[in-house]
Amino acid sequence: MYRLALLSLAVSLASCSSPAPLEYLRPAGVYQTTFGPLALTPPDDNGNVTGLYKGDIDNDAQLFGRYRAFRLTGLWWEPGRDGPCDPDEDGDTYYGSFTFRFTDEGRRFEGTWSWCDGPEEEEWAGRYVRELPQRPM
Repeated sequence: MYRLALLSLAVSLASCSSPAPLEYLRPAGVYQTTFGPLALTPPDDNGNVTGLYKGDIDNDAQLFGRYRAFRLTGLWWEPGRDGPCDPDEDGDTYYGSFTFRFTDEGRRFEGTWSWCDGPEEEEWAGRYVRELPQRPM
């Protein structure tokens, strides 16, 4: 149920339009990444972004971050999957942090990710492929 609520939030945020500074116009949409498709909501007024992608075992993986000055930093996790990390407040053990640096007006990003609370060393890159699906009326 939580995943459906997050996806609903992502789609509803994508359908909102309001004037915003240029740096808040992107990132948003579906990106083809090192780890498959990633759907990112547009940053809200505080720069918060949510995302969904398919995890390693085809489960719904999530991320949450803050976008500032063409950089998105935050946490990723795959709920319900056994991993190497100490359990977080929800009991998840498959998570880490990430940093994406956007270029080409938000059309591409290069970044890194980590396991658990370790240093970000693994690469994660992507390119924009399309807008988020519109909400059905």
